[in-house]
Amino acid sequence: MQRVMATRLRLLQRPVRLVGGARGAGFASKAAEFRDIVYGQDTGVRTVQFNRPEKLNALTLPMAQHLTQRLHKIEANRTVNAVVFSGSGGKAFCAGGDIRALADNGKDPATRHLALDFFRHEYRLNYLLATTEKPIISFLNGVTMGGGVGLSMHGKFVVATEKTVFAMPETAIGFFPDVGASYLLPRLGRRLLEGEDYVADVPKSQALKGQGLGTYLALTGERLKGHEVIGLGLATHFLQSSEYEQLVHYLTGLEFEDDVPQEVRDEMIHEALEELETDEAFQEVDPGA
Repeated sequence: MQRVMATRLRLLQRPVRLVGGARGAGFASKAAEFRDIVYGQDTGVRTVQFNRPEKLNALTLPMAQHLTQRLHKIEANRTVNAVVFSGSGGKAFCAGGDIRALADNGKDPATRHLALDFFRHEYRLNYLLATTEKPIISFLNGVTMGGGVGLSMHGKFVVATEKTVFAMPETAIGFFPDVGASYLLPRLGRRLLEGEDYVADVPKSQALKGQGLGTYLALTGERLKGHEVIGLGLATHFLQSSEYEQLVHYLTGLEFEDDVPQEVRDEMIHEALEELETDEAFQEVDPGA
């Protein structure tokens, strides 16, 4: 375990190297990068759809690199008010890193650096998502595990749905939960008690319970459904999966003057998401409501 931790820390110190062409089995070629992530744009909104449905939208090194580059461009674009992440195929948001590709590259000394580079680029992408001022809205329309947790939990808004299945399964094989989950999960109760960001409004007793449950999730990799994700404060809102198009439409209707502070913009996005939350959705969260 100490060797694994040392390796992960060492990844962040290596120089950046971009993947070009089909270098290494299991990683997409340069041409395939653009098929693996589908980008869209509308008035004030950019959409990012992970597009490997046959692999449950598993993340690859070229995808992490390409998304990082695109997000830097979005950061510099003052006309972009929000970015929406989702997964294609109806089954997954993102099931994590492409384990088969990592294993194949790890076996071959000639391509082993690609497996190591994947984690370094993935962690840098997670950091970018956590520090960008642009509001990232992750629409969890299916399986969200491992690296998919890292892609979704660091943005300002996380939308759970009735299709959400959330977990950090790598703990089952002895790894610690990475992609920032080992920081987020044990602090679930604190986030609920302090009302950090736009977490769910829940009783103090449930928030205190969340502290223990977060550690439990970090240690066991237990799977959570959508209503559990919102109840524990891992998500900020709950919508039906069929409301994705309406969500994007709502966001395109938001208009901001250049001098409007970012916190005001965030609050308006929060209110737009709340307007979409229906009684039907909340009955999924709390059947007794």
